[in-house]
Amino acid sequence: RFAEIQSDEEATKNARGFVGGASQTATPPSTHEHFGPLIISCERGALRVTPKGLWVYTESGAQFTPIAAPRIARREVIDELVSALRNKTPTRYDGRWSAQTVAACVALLKSANADADVTL
Repeated sequence: RFAEIQSDEEATKNARGFVGGASQTATPPSTHEHFGPLIISCERGALRVTPKGLWVYTESGAQFTPIAAPRIARREVIDELVSALRNKTPTRYDGRWSAQTVAACVALLKSANADADVTL
Protein backbone atom coordinates (compact mmCIF):
# COMPACT_ATOMS: atom_id res chain seq x y z
CA ARG A 1 0.00 0.00 0.00
CA PHE A 2 2.90 2.38 0.77
CA ALA A 3 4.24 2.02 -2.79
CA GLU A 4 0.78 2.90 -4.14
CA ILE A 5 0.56 6.02 -1.95
CA GLN A 6 4.10 7.02 -2.91
CA SER A 7 3.29 6.54 -6.58
CA ASP A 8 0.14 8.69 -6.25
CA GLU A 9 2.14 11.43 -4.52
CA GLU A 10 4.80 11.35 -7.22
CA ALA A 11 2.17 11.54 -9.96
CA THR A 12 0.50 14.49 -8.24
CA LYS A 13 3.82 16.35 -7.90
CA ASN A 14 4.68 15.68 -11.54
CA ALA A 15 1.24 16.87 -12.68
CA ARG A 16 1.76 20.18 -10.87
CA GLY A 17 5.30 20.65 -12.18
CA PHE A 18 6.73 22.01 -15.37
CA VAL A 19 7.78 18.73 -16.96
CA GLY A 20 6.83 18.57 -20.61
CA GLY A 21 4.24 21.33 -20.33
CA ALA A 22 2.20 19.33 -17.83
CA SER A 23 1.57 22.46 -15.77
CA GLN A 24 -0.55 23.91 -18.55
CA THR A 25 -2.99 21.01 -18.44
CA ALA A 26 -2.83 20.04 -14.77
CA THR A 27 -5.65 20.78 -12.38
CA PRO A 28 -4.93 24.13 -10.72
CA PRO A 29 -3.90 23.87 -7.07
CA SER A 30 -6.60 24.74 -4.55
CA THR A 31 -4.12 26.41 -2.18
CA HIS A 32 -0.65 27.90 -2.11
CA GLU A 33 2.16 25.53 -1.24
CA HIS A 34 2.69 25.39 2.50
CA PHE A 35 5.74 24.06 4.27
CA GLY A 36 4.48 24.11 7.83
CA PRO A 37 3.57 26.64 10.50
CA LEU A 38 4.90 30.15 10.06
CA ILE A 39 4.03 32.52 12.89
CA ILE A 40 5.47 36.01 13.07
CA SER A 41 5.37 37.67 16.48
CA CYS A 42 5.11 41.45 16.42
CA GLU A 43 4.99 44.10 19.12
CA ARG A 44 1.19 44.39 19.08
CA GLY A 45 0.09 41.13 17.55
CA ALA A 46 1.00 38.11 15.51
CA LEU A 47 0.68 36.91 11.92
CA ARG A 48 0.08 33.34 10.83
CA VAL A 49 0.56 32.30 7.21
CA THR A 50 -1.66 29.49 5.94
CA PRO A 51 -2.08 27.82 2.53
CA LYS A 52 -5.27 29.83 1.97
CA GLY A 53 -4.39 33.22 3.43
CA LEU A 54 -3.14 35.25 6.36
CA TRP A 55 -4.41 35.42 9.94
CA VAL A 56 -3.71 38.62 11.87
CA TYR A 57 -4.09 38.37 15.66
CA THR A 58 -4.30 41.56 17.74
CA GLU A 59 -5.82 42.63 21.04
CA SER A 60 -8.96 43.44 19.02
CA GLY A 61 -9.31 39.84 17.84
CA ALA A 62 -8.40 37.75 14.82
CA GLN A 63 -8.91 38.64 11.17
CA PHE A 64 -8.42 36.35 8.19
CA THR A 65 -7.47 37.67 4.74
CA PRO A 66 -7.88 35.02 2.04
CA ILE A 67 -5.45 34.79 -0.87
CA ALA A 68 -6.65 33.46 -4.21
CA ALA A 69 -5.14 30.11 -5.15
CA PRO A 70 -2.53 30.20 -7.90
CA ARG A 71 -3.61 29.12 -11.36
CA ILE A 72 -0.31 27.29 -11.89
CA ALA A 73 1.85 26.15 -8.96
CA ARG A 74 5.29 27.82 -8.75
CA ARG A 75 4.64 29.82 -11.92
CA GLU A 76 6.41 32.93 -10.59
CA VAL A 77 9.58 30.95 -9.89
CA ILE A 78 9.73 29.46 -13.37
CA ASP A 79 8.83 32.78 -15.03
CA GLU A 80 11.67 34.49 -13.16
CA LEU A 81 14.13 31.78 -14.18
CA VAL A 82 13.06 31.98 -17.83
CA SER A 83 13.37 35.79 -17.76
CA ALA A 84 16.85 35.56 -16.22
CA LEU A 85 18.00 33.15 -18.91
CA ARG A 86 16.35 34.83 -21.88
CA ASN A 87 16.77 38.48 -20.93
CA LYS A 88 19.83 38.19 -18.71
CA THR A 89 17.96 39.94 -15.89
CA PRO A 90 19.06 39.34 -12.31
CA THR A 91 16.91 37.05 -10.22
CA ARG A 92 15.30 38.25 -7.01
CA TYR A 93 17.10 35.57 -5.01
CA ASP A 94 20.81 35.14 -5.71
CA GLY A 95 23.56 32.97 -4.28
CA ARG A 96 24.09 35.27 -1.29
CA TRP A 97 20.38 35.09 -0.42
CA SER A 98 20.51 31.30 -0.72
CA ALA A 99 23.54 31.07 1.60
CA GLN A 100 21.81 33.29 4.16
CA THR A 101 18.69 31.12 3.98
CA VAL A 102 20.77 28.01 4.69
CA ALA A 103 22.45 29.85 7.59
CA ALA A 104 19.03 30.69 9.03
CA CYS A 105 17.92 27.05 8.73
CA VAL A 106 21.10 25.85 10.46
CA ALA A 107 20.54 28.42 13.23
CA LEU A 108 16.98 27.14 13.70
CA LEU A 109 18.25 23.59 14.07
CA LYS A 110 20.99 24.64 16.50
CA SER A 111 18.48 26.64 18.52
CA ALA A 112 16.08 23.70 18.69
CA ASN A 113 18.83 21.27 19.71
CA ALA A 114 20.28 23.63 22.34
CA ASP A 115 16.88 24.97 23.46
CA ALA A 116 18.45 28.44 23.35
CA ASP A 117 18.62 31.51 21.15
CA VAL A 118 21.16 31.48 18.33
CA THR A 119 22.46 34.75 16.90
CA LEU A 120 23.14 34.98 13.19
